[in-house]
Amino acid sequence: MKNIVLAVTSRVGKDPNHTGSERIYVAREFIDIFDELNVTLLPLFKEKDIQLIDICDGLLIPGSYSNVDPKYYGGQKLENVDYGSNEFELDSKIIKAFLDQDKPILAICAGIQEINVYFGGTLKQNLLNHCNDELHNISIDKDSNLYDCYKKEKMEVNTLHYQAIDKVAPNFKISAISDDSIIEAIEKDKIIAVQWHPELMHDISFFKYFIDNMIK
Repeated sequence: MKNIVLAVTSRVGKDPNHTGSERIYVAREFIDIFDELNVTLLPLFKEKDIQLIDICDGLLIPGSYSNVDPKYYGGQKLENVDYGSNEFELDSKIIKAFLDQDKPILAICAGIQEINVYFGGTLKQNLLNHCNDELHNISIDKDSNLYDCYKKEKMEVNTLHYQAIDKVAPNFKISAISDDSIIEAIEKDKIIAVQWHPELMHDISFFKYFIDNMIK
């Protein structure tokens, strides 16, 4: 059986022990889940790493502590929002490279926001009621990859985000929405993007569905 290699965009975080120092990382949960699925994760840290996508079967865009700068979708910065590192600048180049090779993309939390902005959508910038790590209900469109994965129209997911989709990017399908009308998932062609964190729920079935149906 072929070994699946999944590229993953790296994330930037502050080192709490060293003021001003940053750490570039991949979340442990992803490492554990894809190890269980016998999938190799290949982190992309810089633009030069994009040349490695020839050996990759797909792309994972994970969550982040940074928020997408509204300059990328014609919005204005809010004073009370921390935009952090400009990860979208590199991620947008990585997204383009994978699209050019028609390879599948899985996006989570900040990832769904980046995908939506990349394709011409906009974001809500400061959702205080969605950053509390509580479970909430979502409704899933029966004509979607998510329904094919879970085989149900309602389920509970976690919520850990300050931003969310406002205007959906052209030609994307909304595949899940929360009870308070926040867009929770979109999809198009070989792209699946969700707003919640299935890795924190150790929802291995979600990742297995992506590998089995979008890559193999």
